[in-house]
Amino acid sequence: MMTAVVADQVESDYLQLIQNFRRRTFIKILKDLGGEAHIREVVRRIAKFEGRENDRKVIKSIHVSLLQTHIPRLERAGIISYHNGVIKLIELPPELEYYIEIVERGDIPWCIYYMVSSFVALIVSIILQNLPAAIIVSSFLVASHIHVFQTYDIKFLLHKSFKRFLTLIRR
Repeated sequence: MMTAVVADQVESDYLQLIQNFRRRTFIKILKDLGGEAHIREVVRRIAKFEGRENDRKVIKSIHVSLLQTHIPRLERAGIISYHNGVIKLIELPPELEYYIEIVERGDIPWCIYYMVSSFVALIVSIILQNLPAAIIVSSFLVASHIHVFQTYDIKFLLHKSFKRFLTLIRR
């Protein structure tokens, strides 16, 4: 029983590490660069991935957030090391690999795929007047919306009461 509690805590810690979109992008880019890169290269690639490579304010924001937030947190977790501007990927636990999804341009992320599929299934079940199916599919549609909001960190679109609801779910 104790090992299950410890395993749940470790998984929770990993999920907290990668709940931030920029941190997931940072890990993926570092992995793509062979596990070692200078911070300037990582910042440049994150800005490019976010489609803001020509915006100096965004580049500075990325640089500062990496130095002040993301790098220290990942260092404490033993995932990376940082010295003299060089970031090294020490070890990426398999549990994290499972959760990191960076979607290239033109690809559809799983959370969006499930949201659209749920929406289509809901429409079909309504047209067929199948109430039990509509209720079940509605729950999947709500879950997929929450997944999209969490994956893309869409907080600015949410009403305050719904933000509180999401905060309670994350705990």
